[in-house]
Amino acid sequence: MIEKSILFLTSDPFVPGRFRRPDLLMPPGGDYDVTFVQPLRRVFSQVVVHSLWTEYLMLGPHRANQRVLEVAETTRPSYVLWPARMYEIFRSTLLGLSASGARVVGWFFDDDVRFDSYTAGWLPYLDYCLTHQREALTRYSAAGARPYQLIPGANADVYMPLRLTQCYDVTFVGRNFGDRGAWLEGLAGRGVPVHGFGHGFPSGFLPTRDVVRLFNESRINLCLSRDYRENAGLQLKARVFEICMSGAFALCEWTPDLEEYFDIGREVEAFRTMDEAVEKIRFYLKHETRRIAIARAGMQRAQACYREDLLLAGVFEAIEEGEHTGSRSQKPLDAVDPGGRIFANACASWHANLAEGLIANGAPRHRWVEEARLALAHAPTNPQARSLLRLRPLPQSTTSGALRVTKRLRKLPASVGKIKGAHLL
Repeated sequence: MIEKSILFLTSDPFVPGRFRRPDLLMPPGGDYDVTFVQPLRRVFSQVVVHSLWTEYLMLGPHRANQRVLEVAETTRPSYVLWPARMYEIFRSTLLGLSASGARVVGWFFDDDVRFDSYTAGWLPYLDYCLTHQREALTRYSAAGARPYQLIPGANADVYMPLRLTQCYDVTFVGRNFGDRGAWLEGLAGRGVPVHGFGHGFPSGFLPTRDVVRLFNESRINLCLSRDYRENAGLQLKARVFEICMSGAFALCEWTPDLEEYFDIGREVEAFRTMDEAVEKIRFYLKHETRRIAIARAGMQRAQACYREDLLLAGVFEAIEEGEHTGSRSQKPLDAVDPGGRIFANACASWHANLAEGLIANGAPRHRWVEEARLALAHAPTNPQARSLLRLRPLPQSTTSGALRVTKRLRKLPASVGKIKGAHLL
């Protein structure tokens, strides 16, 4: 155990209380306590958990960021770990944390998709970076960052065999985006008894205990590997580690790096096409002994190599060694506009979309106005934010309806929008 403290900035998207549609503010994510906090408590002698996202929604961006600095001032952590998801933290806050003596670590998850539009904009403000993807390490280093690879393991204290009766033949657990719905419809159309669970399916978002139960109750657990883009690429997903750690059988959409972590055909199975998926599902539903043997071997590999606490310990011990030897690189704080206009426009769009979500949730005017102004601070010509600020004079009770009209007008051709919207905007 590392006898130091770490401040973890959690980002739980399910905010109780005043927001009736929290999914409009940030899509449901994972279980941050199970995925991050519990493993960290096995690595550090003290873990301080601060709900940055909840305070961001309730207090607003400026006060929430000030609160982060106040918590750090009170607790004096050796490290601050920020799981980078959106734009809820200010880059000036990251600098302030570093100036207070903490080592600020950003943990990034989709570098194959958004390194240029997202990750690059944060690098000059971080002491260390964690990334799931080995291929991204050279890009981090070229940008002057200090990266470490940390693959998506699983919490062995939660993901475990439960000795339950298997009542499902084939299941998929995860968010319904991209081509996932089409995959399940295609399998069902070929006679495969498949069920989907999670956000976007009838079940809705599931607590982790229900996810583990479903893994155990399923003869075959699908792991679909496309990312969230329209022209999706293949990614190694944390789901395969969680399925295997639970002692369940994983049938994965093949990714280039899956075989670096599991022996395909002995510890997990994989498919590349719909035909191959159907063929393997039918085979393993008929051959129970073979299916159980693969599930057992996958669990043994996951428990031996991919416990999240052991992976975290290895990374932070390497960081600690770098600190002791004085090998820590300096942050390139003289960088000009890191990430450039791509980052600025993406940040502006996020704040503007969040402003719309706040309006739809009936949030006070000052909250969504603050978001719209932040959007314009990053991109002064952002049309979405500019149109939102025109709603400020309206009574609170009519703002949501006016927003719906404004969104419809945005979709119209420019000439039509000018005519029909002139009296409203």
